Amino acid sequence: MKNKFFYLIVFLASSLAYGSSPIPAGGAFRVSTAASTTVREPSAAMTRRVIKTFDFDERPLGNLEDLPMNWTKITLSGFPHYVNGKLDDQLGHPAPCFKLELNGGNVGYLYTAREIAAFPGSDHKIVASVKTQDVCYSRGYIQAWYMDRYGRPLENTMTYSSLMGPADAGDPEWRTVTMELPYTNPDGRFIAIGVFLVQQDRLPAIFDTPLKSYRKDLNAQLWIDQITVLRLPKTELKLKNDYPIYAHNDDVVICTSIADASIQDLSARCILTDLGYHHSRIIEQPIQVLPSLEAILQGVASMPKPTEYKLGKLPPGFYNLSLEVLSNDEVLLEKNTKIAVLNRSRNTDQAYDLGLDMSLEQFDHPQVLTKFIETLNPRWVILPFWRDDVPLPRGKVESSICDQMIVDLSARRIKILGAFMDVPKDLVARTEIINPTVWDFLAGKRSWWDSEFAMILSRHADRIDHWVFGRTRDCWQAPDSRIKTDLAGLRGVFEQFQGQFSFLASWPAMVASPAQRVSDGYFLKIPSTLSPKTMNAWFKPWRIHDGGKNDLWTVLEGQDLDQFDLVTSTKDFADRFIEGKRSKIPFLGAEKLWNHGHDLIAGGYEPNAYYVVYANLIHRLSGLEYIGEISIDESRTGQIFQSDQRAVLVLNSDIPGDYISSVSIGDHLQAHDIWGRELPVKIDAKNKKWQVPYRPIVFIEGISSELARFLASVKIEPAVISSKFGFQQVQLVFRNTFNQSVNGTIKVQGPDYWQFDPSGARFVLGPENESTLPMKIRVPINESIGEKTIQAKFELEARTPLTINMIVPLELGISDLQMRVLWVVRNENLVVIQEIVNTGPGSTDLIAFTIAPDQPRIERQIPSLAPGQTAVKEYSLGPWKSMIGQTLRIGFREIRGTRLANQIITIE
Repeated sequence: MKNKFFYLIVFLASSLAYGSSPIPAGGAFRVSTAASTTVREPSAAMTRRVIKTFDFDERPLGNLEDLPMNWTKITLSGFPHYVNGKLDDQLGHPAPCFKLELNGGNVGYLYTAREIAAFPGSDHKIVASVKTQDVCYSRGYIQAWYMDRYGRPLENTMTYSSLMGPADAGDPEWRTVTMELPYTNPDGRFIAIGVFLVQQDRLPAIFDTPLKSYRKDLNAQLWIDQITVLRLPKTELKLKNDYPIYAHNDDVVICTSIADASIQDLSARCILTDLGYHHSRIIEQPIQVLPSLEAILQGVASMPKPTEYKLGKLPPGFYNLSLEVLSNDEVLLEKNTKIAVLNRSRNTDQAYDLGLDMSLEQFDHPQVLTKFIETLNPRWVILPFWRDDVPLPRGKVESSICDQMIVDLSARRIKILGAFMDVPKDLVARTEIINPTVWDFLAGKRSWWDSEFAMILSRHADRIDHWVFGRTRDCWQAPDSRIKTDLAGLRGVFEQFQGQFSFLASWPAMVASPAQRVSDGYFLKIPSTLSPKTMNAWFKPWRIHDGGKNDLWTVLEGQDLDQFDLVTSTKDFADRFIEGKRSKIPFLGAEKLWNHGHDLIAGGYEPNAYYVVYANLIHRLSGLEYIGEISIDESRTGQIFQSDQRAVLVLNSDIPGDYISSVSIGDHLQAHDIWGRELPVKIDAKNKKWQVPYRPIVFIEGISSELARFLASVKIEPAVISSKFGFQQVQLVFRNTFNQSVNGTIKVQGPDYWQFDPSGARFVLGPENESTLPMKIRVPINESIGEKTIQAKFELEARTPLTINMIVPLELGISDLQMRVLWVVRNENLVVIQEIVNTGPGSTDLIAFTIAPDQPRIERQIPSLAPGQTAVKEYSLGPWKSMIGQTLRIGFREIRGTRLANQIITIE
């Protein structure tokens, strides 16, 4: 008995100790996912598998004590004697139940009586009903583990539930917490359970809270009831590949094993779901009879071996593989893993534009992360060296978790940035500084950090040429005011070592650019709340300050995949990177591209959807520069990115419908969606059109770089012309982007009844020369304002004649007069409301009008509309039902000028 309690105290102390080191490699501890659902009565299939249920209804059994039978209180440091739990006879699901209540401190109870028998070879499941109140900073959780026949805890069997905090909106009063307890040690004979309610600073290290709070809950309460332990079939789901990442031409092979002592009512299936396209495929799985433990120990039987299933080559995308075990068509258990299938990168550009920020990453298995990074193929990676949970490198190269990654990634021509962030705890212990920052060490404690710093530099002077100083976790807080002096002092240290070093200071991301340069560059993080449309405006002051030098390393803050549906989240993610490229951000990085958990495949890591999307973005856009936008039809545009060797047209639209265009971009086109999946391209050679299926984002390749630059160069100046009577002067501008002189003809055509004078011309252009074709345009007086498209046809004369069809955008409007038209139903009559705003510098006299079918023209005079003033006119057009489907023309014209504006609306 003494040995039993000795083992138990050591076992729990190691898992509850504050500031304990990260969990060892190998998945020794696990966190189960919790289901927050309405509590239901167990089904017959589940009832047959119940080993024990704690309903805490112990008064009829003679227990008149405050505590339930055989539950013992934790008495470790931090668990005061005055903080207790008790049976609650008034509440429960149903009453009574077990209640834990804080008065500061922490509380926990264990059930280690050898009364919950473990079924050898079977996995187990624990289900409980919980309720919380006044829980703010504290959290509850359940832990369970296996014991041997003597009641001693078995290592590597500890499993934790998810954390139990305040209920979310819409949650029922009592929530269900579910956790699985895999049978991983053949010596397991009994199951032990612990129930805890602790402050955040006492949570076991397995719970990866981003920032633990040191505030305390004084009156937090947790009620727990109906703790049920069930026996499950022994189930295994693995991928034959060590990593859940495949190329599109790789065969995906899964390994499954389902075994149970009684298989009469069991069935199993694997469900492979393409998460991007919502397609599923079901593969039935065999159930094997689980032999007895005695037969295994005697050597006459063995555990069932996994069965291999070849899924074949999967299209690029993001998949969920689910293994379900059912009893009479009810799901007993479910195991899931994610699979990423990538269109392998063939891009060999050495531009360092798209990268990866790992400064906040956990490093339980650096070799796994190295594999993830290599497959992703970023151009640069930022790694942390001084962080409170990253040990300092000491002695040999292999002693640092980052060292081997630096060696491996550098060999693959991935640029490495080193980051100094928080200060390691073992270094803090040797100083007298309270809550030190990196700047405290750099400025005043050189003797404490010189040796560690020198060790890093001496090993990696030829591999790391950028260092980030400050905090990348919340870098939109201003850095220390001593940054300039500190960085100047650091240069003396760096001069001792060979290599070329640059200093990057973390800087506020949402402020104007600094007044003067204090470092070689800056590390910025753009919050996820900054929309893609506002990124360019945000980046302008930095680009002006930068003076064209590429010294801004920018990371887009990671986004929560659960915030929106998968399609919306991944499109928003891609939008931000595409806009970052358009904004000419020189170095653009991502973070949080994989999930971390000790029960996952590949050493506790699995890719998320952003990983697949970012791999495709790197493949398509790395090394390319944004050169312009072209119209592909009357309502949608495309963005052109190009380098000397290749070009990509990005179609990004929320307007559904296939992309059908007559714009000449090539005859050998390839199209891919956001996942890297190839889309069919239809070329109509007779009608000079191409067609691509609609996706929110499409990448079109196979466009020559010269043609892409030519398309981007064609424009009409000015891009906005007035709606007015008579002809007005414009010019068509284009550049010869080919590597030889060209000659040919140009012909333009506008909407119906538009006139061009001249409508075409001949041209001869040398390489990189620009041509300007003056012309006059006459617009019909009834033409509506807004975006218009002009058809331009270039006939280039060469050994092989080339025809280039284009759509050139042109806006028709009046720059200093804005109009808005609304219609409402008032007393069964249709009323049209017209608003005209004068945004110009002077007053103007106008006549507003409305023209409706079978009705006389209605005019309203607007005399002396002053600058900044708004005129509102209303037109009553009779019964609104008779106007449904009718088209109205509303507008205005100048009394003392030639300008006019029309807007066409249809009553629906």
